Amino acid sequence: RQNRRRLDRLERDRAMVERLAEKQSGSVGLILGEYIWIDQATGQPLRYEEGETPGTIRPWSDGHISVGIGGRGPVVVREFSGTGFLVDAAGRVLTSGYLLAPWERDPIARQAHTMGLRPRLRLLHIYFPSVDRPFDLKIIAASDRGEAVLCQFDPGPVRLTPLSLPSGGTNVLTGAPIVLLGYPGGVELIAARLPEAALRGIEVSTLRTHDELAQRLARAGLIRPLAIGGRISGQYHGRLFYDGTTTFGASGGPLLNARGEVIGIEFAISPEFSGSNLAIPIKSLQRWLVETGVGLPRSEQAEWRPVPFQ
Repeated sequence: RQNRRRLDRLERDRAMVERLAEKQSGSVGLILGEYIWIDQATGQPLRYEEGETPGTIRPWSDGHISVGIGGRGPVVVREFSGTGFLVDAAGRVLTSGYLLAPWERDPIARQAHTMGLRPRLRLLHIYFPSVDRPFDLKIIAASDRGEAVLCQFDPGPVRLTPLSLPSGGTNVLTGAPIVLLGYPGGVELIAARLPEAALRGIEVSTLRTHDELAQRLARAGLIRPLAIGGRISGQYHGRLFYDGTTTFGASGGPLLNARGEVIGIEFAISPEFSGSNLAIPIKSLQRWLVETGVGLPRSEQAEWRPVPFQ
């Protein structure tokens, strides 16, 4: 009887993952971005030292690569990825605070102040599964502690269905089943898990950037988030802990309950607990969401005007 109960529970969890993945994936987008480093005094970008052939990079004998300001080598471009989800039909997207400083773990960031450098975001796109092109994304608001970010894009004639944010927040019980929708591993993992036949004609090896690869995959209808099932393993100091296998790229993805409501936003892999992840509860963001117009009734959203993001 105990084994039967365990099997029934596993079957319910599996069915929940499949149901929510089928119903909600179209509202969850892959966020791709690029940033460069700029010299504060001259405004020139940080570049690699040029090799013997113009446009190439000169490697040092120890494997390191020299960079500097004012050279003729390629500009140092950093790429990053994440997940965001649609919260209203006007094109507003909610994600986690990683978007405010995607360069935080960049080795250059540790020396940027002494080198007189500052980062500059030069590209921010979001791709949705049912759309064959990217949308330009713009940050419009951030929560008080910078844990959540609200973005905006122009949907134009495209009609996408936003995910449901429960009004007033929803109590989350430890042990409750959840589903995370996101893009762990970014666009590279999307391509890696596709069968070889699906990649024919895309010519992955010839593409220079992740954004170029994403555009090809979008045109072929191959962008879709992963659905990762798990359970709430604990709650502590305004954080949800949940089990589930994920990695970079899933940050900002929605954590859904059995009803398909967003109860949290994927925030980080917990360093203290192996196999456990952190999410920001939607309930803790309720006041901020109302201030930004997301938590308002639709009749009031039409009159709400955003405050310019600084």
